[in-house]
Amino acid sequence: MMQQLDDLGDMIHDQQDLRDRTFKQGQDERRRGAERGPQGKEGQKGQQGQQSQQGQQPGDSFGDLQQSQQALRDRLNKLLEELKNRGFGKSECCCH
Repeated sequence: MMQQLDDLGDMIHDQQDLRDRTFKQGQDERRRGAERGPQGKEGQKGQQGQQSQQGQQPGDSFGDLQQSQQALRDRLNKLLEELKNRGFGKSECCCH
C-alpha cells in the first residue's frame, strides 16, 4: 500500500510538471505569434517552410506533451487497477 501511495505522489508531481510545461509552451507560442504579427497566408507559408527546415514544427512539442499526458494517464489507470485487485474498490471508498 505504501508503494502505491509513493507511486501516486510521483504521478502527482509528474502531472504538476506537465501542467507547467504545457502552460509555458502556450505562452511561448503566443509570444512567437505576437512577435510575427499579423500576416497573410503567404507569410505563414514562409514561416512554416523555415520551421520545417529547422526541424521545429509548432505542433511537435504539443504532441510530446500529449504523449506525456497519455503515459501519465496509463500509469494512473494501472495503479487504480492494482488497488482494485487488492480490494480497494469503489464500494469501500469513503469519499463518494
